[in-house]
Amino acid sequence: MRIRYRPNYQKILEAIIFVSEKHPGRGFHHILKALYYADKYHLQQFGRPILGDAYVKMPFGPVGSITYDILKMSDYLPSEIAEQAEAALKVSRNKVPRVNAKRSPELSLFSQSDLMCLDEALAFCDKIPFLDLTELTHQEQAWLQAEMHKEMDYELMIDDEIEHRADLLMHIRETSATIAL
Repeated sequence: MRIRYRPNYQKILEAIIFVSEKHPGRGFHHILKALYYADKYHLQQFGRPILGDAYVKMPFGPVGSITYDILKMSDYLPSEIAEQAEAALKVSRNKVPRVNAKRSPELSLFSQSDLMCLDEALAFCDKIPFLDLTELTHQEQAWLQAEMHKEMDYELMIDDEIEHRADLLMHIRETSATIAL
């Protein structure tokens, strides 16, 4: 049975704002990959993701479904989130859309460990060029084992070399359906 979380739309929006404030003018690709790695890091270290987005295998790597909907201001978003995203983010619609924050993120939604993993993921992704970051994500087991355009499995985001991997997997299987992010 695939591990799934109930995504926190507000927290996802605030994470996008967090990335956009720290790294103004970044493209969708950078934001999507940074948030994927932040969720992965937190899942591996603390037994839960930060955002709980549904990650989909796409040609350029993992894409958080709700994150992408927020970035492109999709009609599928709840109206409240869409309005907040419009007020909080400026997306330039050039050849490569660039994102800037119009306000600071609401940090009270994040734990200290959330912020630590967000910072760690941003530092990791910061200097990696687009194609190299794509190639790196194509080495992720969760990406490799998913079908193109299908949801990736959180269980496969736990690297094989993680100490106490079996205990961690048991924990996330038991808590994923009920945990509030």
